[in-house]
Amino acid sequence: MVGFSHAEREAYRDLDQKVSMGLDSQAESKQGHNLFVSLEPCTHTGKTPPCRDLVIERSPSKVMLGWKDPNPLVLSGDWEAYQKQGIEIRLHPLIAQSSYPFLHGFFQRIKKNRPWVWVKSAITSDGFYATHELSNQPISSPESQFYLQMLRAKFDAIVVGPKTMQVDEPGLDFRLKEDDFLSKGEVSKIDFGNIAEFFSPGEQMLDSLFAESNTECYSEHVSNLNSYQPWRVFILKEGLEIAPSFMEKQKALNERYGKKLCLFYLLTAPQKNVNPDLTHFSELSTLSDFPILKITDMDSDLFFKDLSNHGVNTVILEAGSFLWNFVKENLDVNDCILTIQSEKEWKEGKAFLGLNQFEKQIQYQVGPDLWQIEMKS
Repeated sequence: MVGFSHAEREAYRDLDQKVSMGLDSQAESKQGHNLFVSLEPCTHTGKTPPCRDLVIERSPSKVMLGWKDPNPLVLSGDWEAYQKQGIEIRLHPLIAQSSYPFLHGFFQRIKKNRPWVWVKSAITSDGFYATHELSNQPISSPESQFYLQMLRAKFDAIVVGPKTMQVDEPGLDFRLKEDDFLSKGEVSKIDFGNIAEFFSPGEQMLDSLFAESNTECYSEHVSNLNSYQPWRVFILKEGLEIAPSFMEKQKALNERYGKKLCLFYLLTAPQKNVNPDLTHFSELSTLSDFPILKITDMDSDLFFKDLSNHGVNTVILEAGSFLWNFVKENLDVNDCILTIQSEKEWKEGKAFLGLNQFEKQIQYQVGPDLWQIEMKS
């Protein structure tokens, strides 16, 4: 849970609450319990004191870990303090497997100073993501909408390029409507007979998304919309007109969620010694706590690093031609391309060029739509 206490503290808080309310007569917090955590308890003081100290204080019989923590602030592998208290601690492969899709982005940010990148596009049956006129026309079916929003809730940032910003004026916030939940489509995974990989974070992320998108999950997200809001990231071009309706929408979203979650990047000419005039975009400063960062269309690495500096572990690029060309040469192992292919046929339009780029592909039938995820090996 982003912005909350670490998982160990939440687990023990929940345990104490159940014991105090008599909801679990066998949940005794001081003896006879084991602790299972996806990531090694931290050893440094951040928003909370070290979780290692709490675990040792509560003295579980065993601590089962999914992964060691690559954060340089953590004394990873220094388990002597546990062992002195008679606490068995070790890595567990099944915990590692189940937690990997939710930690891979964190690992990418800590180790490589970049997020886990998903390039996403809704396309017609004949492969087009937009009309030549660039009119705003929905492509994916209502049966996919709930899952698309729940996927958005799992990511730290959503990115659009200049044309999408201008034509669609998207909100990019995480939002749920009861109609979307009630109309969500049946999901079936298409079996090609491939041997399943033990670690396949993109595939496992979608497996989890579809398996857990139930009434309980819907209610939790509706009740805590603010907790699942991503950064709303917009890439601008010089001379782009900012519509008053866009400003009003983003201002309303900032007010609704109680924080400024917009980030803006300005594409500039690749020539050296060019200093673009930002006064044209000065009004955007009211929507963000951060200045506009200037980048070129060759600067996707700088773009990813800046997102990482904002704490972004995972990012979805709502891609057409621009965003695909912007990042295609800078995708890393396990980065993903997700297409949602509808039954609609346009016969002509703008083709999504990121389709069928990687050999490793998994497909799901979601109502009438075909979801395909491609993962870079």
